[in-house]
Amino acid sequence: MLNADSLCLARILLIDMNVIKSTPMSVELASSEFCGLPPQLWVARCAFPSVTALALQQRWIHDGFARQGVRVATLQQTDDAQLRVQPVYHNLRGLFHEGGNVPALWACANGYANTAIVGMTWMDEYQALLVRPNEGMLGPGCLRGKRLGLSCALGNGIDVRRATALRGYSETLALGGVDIDEVHFVDIIKDEAAPDASRDCAQDAGVAALLAGRIDALYARGATARQLKRLYGLEVAFELSANKALRACADNATLRVLTVDREFLAEHSDIVVHYLAVLLQAARWAEAHAKETRRALSAYLNKDTTALVSAHGRHLHRSLRVQLLPKHLRALVEQKEFLLKWGFIAADVDVTEWIFPQPLLQAQQLLARGGAQLPEVVAA
Repeated sequence: MLNADSLCLARILLIDMNVIKSTPMSVELASSEFCGLPPQLWVARCAFPSVTALALQQRWIHDGFARQGVRVATLQQTDDAQLRVQPVYHNLRGLFHEGGNVPALWACANGYANTAIVGMTWMDEYQALLVRPNEGMLGPGCLRGKRLGLSCALGNGIDVRRATALRGYSETLALGGVDIDEVHFVDIIKDEAAPDASRDCAQDAGVAALLAGRIDALYARGATARQLKRLYGLEVAFELSANKALRACADNATLRVLTVDREFLAEHSDIVVHYLAVLLQAARWAEAHAKETRRALSAYLNKDTTALVSAHGRHLHRSLRVQLLPKHLRALVEQKEFLLKWGFIAADVDVTEWIFPQPLLQAQQLLARGGAQLPEVVAA
């Protein structure tokens, strides 16, 4: 008899294989109108490249819903302080959010959000353990007995950087056969003096501690990790993102979850399907337009294209497709179990009950019928 995990995996696998061809659409989307139009949709995207960022930059989301009389607004553009924290709490009605898995899990586990996961994306990201030069530290085994820096953010909410770094350390230690009790974690207060006060970098405090000799290794990720390495002459003791055994482990930014308010999904499933179809079409466009995609994301995120490529590789345009794959589910479950074990979340989360695969299937069927065509590309 199949358990809940097996059933959810089976449903996701069917979507991945596109074998549910004859399933009737429970919602028939008309190109001219939706049922019970809401006055406004809210969209939130993470600070790293994503299909949502691409679709927003090209105004495909705005234009697609404007024809139906629905206004689209982004939380990044609002001046309302209460709305700007919604990417953390995930409890705004009509909010579509594509972002890191750690805040989403925290909001769900702590009772702030009643969301549904309707898709996930996966984008590889540079991750490394940085050390001072000429220390002779190389490989996971060299961490035994060392002091490892951990972010210690002040305030409420989830310390995403701390959770991400601790996951990176623990996976690396396990790979090297080093027990977690054989290392010493040192808290790094984020507002400590940085080596270069003119730079606005959240990881500078960790670098300050590393250069001062208070810690022996620092977990760093993305373009910032490469930049810090170059600026301060740091060496790489171990690159997590280059190791096949760790590549399937999700940090906060590699596995992104696309969530929507569950009540909104129940009342406006047609809108959710259309939204997903726009993202699927945008990802399809990106796969055929590598340079244009990098240029558009660079413009929207205000990041140099070189930095995007250094963090995510030259094939980041192929990592924007919204999917629900069995490996995504497994990675999310593993992340949830890690956060629960280390006290980052207050309660367990039934990941299989959190995922709603049907809207994505319907969006795929809508595209197969020629729906949700994108407007012309906007110059980046």
